[in-house]
Amino acid sequence: MYRRRSGGSGGTLFWAIMLGVVAGIVFFINDQQAQETPPSGGASSSPTMITPDATPTLDLALLELPTSTPQVAPHVQLIIPRANVATVVIPAPLANTGSWDIRLLGRNAGHLEGTAWIERPGNIVLAGHVEQSDGQPGIFARVSELSFADEVILMVGDQRRVYAVQEVFTTTPTDLTVLYPTPNDQITLITCDSYDFLSNTYLERVVAIALRIA
Repeated sequence: MYRRRSGGSGGTLFWAIMLGVVAGIVFFINDQQAQETPPSGGASSSPTMITPDATPTLDLALLELPTSTPQVAPHVQLIIPRANVATVVIPAPLANTGSWDIRLLGRNAGHLEGTAWIERPGNIVLAGHVEQSDGQPGIFARVSELSFADEVILMVGDQRRVYAVQEVFTTTPTDLTVLYPTPNDQITLITCDSYDFLSNTYLERVVAIALRIA
């Protein structure tokens, strides 16, 4: 014989009903929250990066370069008695880098392309080395010794064109004003000066300007 627990089935039924009610409330709340949550990929999606069709470019106006210099005839000679110069004048072409190629001058004088010449007088610019690669004096080694009224002579065939030195000075390698066109019929002689051993460059340029007198 066993003793039955009083109220056992009634209590179980009560708790079963209560659990069902709570579960229903929880399901209802979750369902409402799901309806209020906006779907993914809606208005809050990340903005799209706009890429231009082509890379913008800066339209630069083309600079008008000087007209090409005619080829210098082999019989054109430069004579500077005071500086012990008697040499041939050869072309010094303007390279794509924007500077003149004087690597092949040797002991010649180079006519800088773009500057004046015999057929169109103005500022005829001639460059020469102050020192050769082997350490020997260059053709313009003594240009710095020129003085006022010293003669600079261009021999063009049988024609003798005489110039007189007006000034001799030093300037920086970036000074391009000495290359500018002039209304005067003149010769500008340029060479290097002030060699710097550490940088292996010349820090200055020697410039001699001579006006035509005959």
